[in-house]
Amino acid sequence: MRKMLITAPLLFAHIIAAEAIAATCPTPSPTLISSADELIDRTKRIVIAQSLPFSEAEPESESDRPIPLDRERDMKKATEGERYPERVVARRKLARFGVVENISGNGPEIIYLASSDATDAGDGDYDGHRADQFWTDEHAGRAAIAVDCQLDVSFVHGSKYLIFVGPPHVKAYERVAVDDDKWVEYVRARISGSR
Repeated sequence: MRKMLITAPLLFAHIIAAEAIAATCPTPSPTLISSADELIDRTKRIVIAQSLPFSEAEPESESDRPIPLDRERDMKKATEGERYPERVVARRKLARFGVVENISGNGPEIIYLASSDATDAGDGDYDGHRADQFWTDEHAGRAAIAVDCQLDVSFVHGSKYLIFVGPPHVKAYERVAVDDDKWVEYVRARISGSR
């Protein structure tokens, strides 16, 4: 009988792989990863907004108020395949934005979104949204789908973002770091009917 020697690095790799598989959303809502055109067509208000200092203040409207995070309830819903309300689940704090430009629709000049802790991690812009991955990978975007099947996204104070105000989507909170951002240009062209 041959004995198998398991080295520490090999064991560690298997543990990490098992955790990665176990820590994924079992069935993300199709609206989180629908096509770019579907996202644009279904969203009534699309803005370019600048992240302001985080706020302890509450949003003015009940419909803008994020739903508090409840891990036990959310994991149960995720495993049962139940869908979530359309509002973003609050993670830790509310990110506050000043609207710089309304690309589509109108509304308040200050908007609030649920946010993870603000860090520079994940605040890239896919090279002005020129990178093929952004256009070919349905999961590509700044927002990640968390284990509870909700989006996990953070914002950096002072950065500008293209924000789709409404149901969450992986591409709905993209950073705009250059004037000729291809995602912004695509959205504008789609809205004007030239795509």
